[in-house]
Amino acid sequence: MAGLDRDTLTDVLRVARDHGYRYVRIKSGRHSFEADLPEPDTQEPDEAPNVVLETPSSVESERMLTAPVVGYYRQPDPPLTVGAKIKTGQVVGEVLALGIANDVVSDVEGEVTEVLVEDGAALEYGQALAKVKSP
Repeated sequence: MAGLDRDTLTDVLRVARDHGYRYVRIKSGRHSFEADLPEPDTQEPDEAPNVVLETPSSVESERMLTAPVVGYYRQPDPPLTVGAKIKTGQVVGEVLALGIANDVVSDVEGEVTEVLVEDGAALEYGQALAKVKSP
């Protein structure tokens, strides 16, 4: 799950309601969402209430760069720093796994707001490397 955006939450709530669930809890990274759902009633589908979700714009525009494999992180030259502008498809580091260098390719465009790992750090698959604020 890329994030807890409005469409994802709406889909989760719709599926939970359609299957009669009373409680929903989902988590994506450090973001989580919980909801107690009302008892199912006999409303027709077109009479169901609209789901309105509000999320802060800062949460919607911030994404994580993640490790593609398990290994050790190696900074690019020049190193990834706070304030750096990156583009989709740009190589933003390497993960060394079994002596093989695997490029970390950005899947997001924007400004780096926080670097979460140091050069040489051991990484798990999918571990966040940096936060990026999208324009």
